[in-house]
Amino acid sequence: MKLLILCEKPDVKRKFEKALGGTTGFFNGNYFQIVASHGHLLTLDEPANQVSASLKPKYADWSNINYLPWNLNDFSWKNVFKTDNDRATFNYIEQASFDKDAIVIATDNDPSGEGDVLGWEIVNALDWKGKVYRIRFADETPKGIIKSLNNWEDATEQFKQPIYLAGLARQRFDYASMQYSRMALYFARQAHHSPATLRLGRLKSVILNKIYLQTKAINEYVKKPFYEVRFKDSNGNIFKRSFDEATDMFRFNSRTGAEKDLINYVQNNVVIIDETKGKSKQPPALLDLGDRKIVCVRMNYSLI
Repeated sequence: MKLLILCEKPDVKRKFEKALGGTTGFFNGNYFQIVASHGHLLTLDEPANQVSASLKPKYADWSNINYLPWNLNDFSWKNVFKTDNDRATFNYIEQASFDKDAIVIATDNDPSGEGDVLGWEIVNALDWKGKVYRIRFADETPKGIIKSLNNWEDATEQFKQPIYLAGLARQRFDYASMQYSRMALYFARQAHHSPATLRLGRLKSVILNKIYLQTKAINEYVKKPFYEVRFKDSNGNIFKRSFDEATDMFRFNSRTGAEKDLINYVQNNVVIIDETKGKSKQPPALLDLGDRKIVCVRMNYSLI
């Protein structure tokens, strides 16, 4: 059997070549050729290009919120090449596939399923009709690669691969979250702002919401004065009780309440030192290049 081993990027291809002794050769009696993508070669086309002609105006419009939310059943989920260079990389993979009996998807084994989606995007673009195998390597050492090739899984039935389906769902959810950008732009314009396109999505929306909630909490914060009993020893150290608003009752709105609480404690207590312990603290980690850049920029220094 002739195998096309599809890696996610050139540096991983080189590790496979090291493990297998070259770009081409034989492994377990099967001829192989190793090829590499450059990450995702394809991406989902624009929303207006995913739908029928009658729906194009609706999915191209950024000014009418009545067109939202989208009906994802309208989409064909069509992929297009990201750049001409990506198309050239695909052509090289396609050429290598012509005389092969099976494709081995050897993309990253990430839990999000992104590596599976990346591999299947290429396999589908090839309009592949042969066998497909999936290997999952814990590391990219020669030992790890050989082990994965000895334990490949038959993945020919694309839509029976759980990790791929999880990655596909994540990808389509991310794509559908572009609606948030249109909603945000619409409401910004309603508030008489004129921003550029607001690029929101699954992650950015959560971050923005957290920023909003924190800003709201700061703006609505009201100082509440209180009285409580604390103890000061002869060395000036102040001891206080840990406060839990839900259960503790030792903070008082008036001085009178605190004075009544003070009666419960014996005056002139003596502090007994029952243990002393020396502690040390590790010095802070050295700045990495990213931290150094932040510090320099704040001080208006340029980096050479």
